[in-house]
Amino acid sequence: MVPVIGVLATAAIGALLGCGSDAKTGPPPFTVGDSEVRAECLFGTYLPGTVGSRTVEGPPPADWHRIEDAPGALQPDRAAVVLTIRPKDPGEQLEITGVRLEVEQRRLRPLGFVFYRPCEKRLRGPAIEADLDGSGEITATSAALDGAIGPGLRLPDDARPIEFPWTVSLDRPLRIYLIAHSEHCYCTWSVRVLWQSGSSEGTIHADNGGRGYTMTDTIGVPWNRPGPDRRWVQIVPPTWTGVR
Repeated sequence: MVPVIGVLATAAIGALLGCGSDAKTGPPPFTVGDSEVRAECLFGTYLPGTVGSRTVEGPPPADWHRIEDAPGALQPDRAAVVLTIRPKDPGEQLEITGVRLEVEQRRLRPLGFVFYRPCEKRLRGPAIEADLDGSGEITATSAALDGAIGPGLRLPDDARPIEFPWTVSLDRPLRIYLIAHSEHCYCTWSVRVLWQSGSSEGTIHADNGGRGYTMTDTIGVPWNRPGPDRRWVQIVPPTWTGVR
């Protein structure tokens, strides 16, 4: 596997050490955690090999967690991680000075299937979207704390972009959605967020406990959605425009 580091956006460079959150000059005024956003109807779930074959041969499950929790499940084409920052004392001011992306290319993606269940679910919160192909630049941002992120993990067209350094007040837990998209990447990715607060500064690591988050492209992979008579129906990949 070949590591690739791309700079998404930065106004300052911080220490890049360990996992969680590092502080160069005193402890951070917050605690932090990151987790993968469940696919459900926001996008599909990729299942490899015999796991995917057995799934497509059986009926669609009533509990979609059986798809998401299946061995080898991955997010295809678009993936999301939620970064949750919890203030130790309400009202702390946090300045996010930049974001960095790390991508590790993987090889020999197994054959598989994508499973998708359409609905009208929305996420709400600020978001940072990045392209894992090519230069790894930020492609869209949304600064609105109540901004809607729709099916296909699409940011609103009228989203107010984030300008770094970005200052937020931690009156309550802040959830930032980190969205990665790719057309040609079977890879593991992670994000580092550079921050300052008062005399402290450091780096937040959104990296799944150091393991990173793995996603795959879907070139040549069939997409399936629940159809009538409790059977799967093969579809073309959704365009994510007005999906119902």
